[in-house]
Amino acid sequence: MENLIISLLFFIALAALAIWLLKRIRTVEEGHVVVIQWMNRHSRVVEPGPYILWPFEEEVTKIMVRQREATIPVPNVFTHGGLPVTVNLRYTYRLDPTQMAKDEFYYSDAERKEQQITIFKQLFQEIIEELEPSNNKAEKTEPKNDHQNEKPPQRADISRLFSPFGGEKGIELRKMLGERAQKELAKHGIDLKSAPLVVGGLQLPTAIVDAYTTYITSDLDSTSRSTFIERVRKAAPEMSETGLVQLFYLIQNPSAELHAIFSSGTVQPDVYLHRGDTTIRQQATPPSPLPSSQPQPPSGNSSTPKSTQPTPPETYLQDLPLTREVMDTLKFEKF
Repeated sequence: MENLIISLLFFIALAALAIWLLKRIRTVEEGHVVVIQWMNRHSRVVEPGPYILWPFEEEVTKIMVRQREATIPVPNVFTHGGLPVTVNLRYTYRLDPTQMAKDEFYYSDAERKEQQITIFKQLFQEIIEELEPSNNKAEKTEPKNDHQNEKPPQRADISRLFSPFGGEKGIELRKMLGERAQKELAKHGIDLKSAPLVVGGLQLPTAIVDAYTTYITSDLDSTSRSTFIERVRKAAPEMSETGLVQLFYLIQNPSAELHAIFSSGTVQPDVYLHRGDTTIRQQATPPSPLPSSQPQPPSGNSSTPKSTQPTPPETYLQDLPLTREVMDTLKFEKF
């Protein structure tokens, strides 16, 4: 009788343990991992599939590790012309928890996005500095003269305003950014190996776009010009005088493309910055050719008719001379 009671108690204990285990079985769906804590301390990371939650353990967060696409704006990236732009990046990535620090397991989506923005901003600063034109580097090592002795440039260097995001430098920038981003983000468990980075466009500061819109709809007199310069300087205090000159002359001589940039605030590097020269160009549209059915002049006419064939399309660069008056306005006015 005593043995029967012991056996019964044993089976009851086994049944209770089985029920407890069934209640503690959890499942992680594919494409996710779960972070487990034991008595409020990090314990382990569980891969997809079934697992048992041991005594005093609890699930604290779930991380999606499957591949996804991200669109991230990186603010206040300075071009070689001193223009602060927001670079819109698109890329595909997946998370690798085995490469993360413990604190990074608990990042929210917003915190993880901010982490990536910070990393990309640092990379942009390093790469743009390395790609800086040689004459810019020479200027930094040479002592600057007083404003009174400065010789004004003969034209605005349009390509420098948006450099190095277009043309050959743009290709080099994207290559360097992709290679370095893979290494740097991998240190934080972010894997970019599956797809390349895409620079989706540059966004101008809203304050500069607003200042341009106000200026272009004004009387374009000296007062509105000074107001525009003042607003740009406040919006971009780190913008160089050379960059300000370039910006000013771009809006003084607006093409349809330039007007679209400064009124919408968006720059598409591969569209507006041509390869090779990395400069904004204007396209002259030729007249339409005459229809083939147009009657020809009589054969007896002794005069030779002028050619009616259209001239081929011409792409040209517009020189923007800088006058002393405008140089004085840009360099010597104080606000």
